[in-house]
Amino acid sequence: MSRRIDLLLCGLFAAATITGAAAAPLPAELANIAQLAENEQRLARTVRDYDLLQQWLCDWDIALAQQHSAAGDEALANGKFENAQHRIALTRRAYEEALRYYPNNGRLLTHYGGLLYYRQFDKAGALRAWKLAEATSPKLAAPLNEMGIHYCHAGQYGTGLRYFDKLMALEPNNPVYLFNVAQIYLIHFPQVQKHYGWDKQKVYRTAMKWSKKAARLAPDDFEILQDYAVNFFAGDINFDVEVNWREAAQAWQKARPHAPDQTKRFFTWLNEARAWIKAGEKQRAAACLRNALEIHPDSKPARRLLAETEGQPEPAKDATP
Repeated sequence: MSRRIDLLLCGLFAAATITGAAAAPLPAELANIAQLAENEQRLARTVRDYDLLQQWLCDWDIALAQQHSAAGDEALANGKFENAQHRIALTRRAYEEALRYYPNNGRLLTHYGGLLYYRQFDKAGALRAWKLAEATSPKLAAPLNEMGIHYCHAGQYGTGLRYFDKLMALEPNNPVYLFNVAQIYLIHFPQVQKHYGWDKQKVYRTAMKWSKKAARLAPDDFEILQDYAVNFFAGDINFDVEVNWREAAQAWQKARPHAPDQTKRFFTWLNEARAWIKAGEKQRAAACLRNALEIHPDSKPARRLLAETEGQPEPAKDATP
């Protein structure tokens, strides 16, 4: 049996499951889906927006449930947990109803699979949805990204890396996908070496090329900018490559204006200082450390590094953390 036919059979099984699940009457909250179904793109977009909102509210319910539980109010905690479960159930039903109208919509299938995988821990169901999305929307990169991550995390590196190869061919300029592939390469580098027949230095150079490109394409995204800056340290620790520490320090500088809070801003100063120390630029490192200590004056690592760069005695052992 060809791989494509096999994928389609998997997809047909998923579609049959979806259709059967959606046979019961719709909850009142989803009553307008039939009207939206006149336009496929509008329906897919609206259901995805509903999904994002409900997941955000779900996380809020869970946080409140944990607070109530910590305070000893189990009745309120259980109520919030039930609210969270209800939101996810409604979201799943919204996808299943939309897929009754458009069972081959790749974006609906991809997001539906994500809901199953990350919220309901139904990996088999998620993979069926993603494989149907791949089979019916072969130019859609999103399901390839999901399956690449899944298979690499499951230890099936050959399958996962092949999905990433297809992903990168389809969308070589998507910063999120570049970020994901770079992370897989740096974390699972022995398996990447084996799969491609590369030495580990080539794995690192390739990952850094993509990480740098992601940072260039997403100049306001702190997580991507921070990741690129962190990856310089990986070269020194795991890959035995000569690192450009001046460039590493500059990467931390670019990340800093986008730090979402003072603690993360503190770490950009601290890690820039570490990069300058490795570059042999102690004065620049000391300036960074003084800025870090303005944010967290009692930080032991920052105080110790500042003492080292300025040639001062190490702070007392009982200093406040």
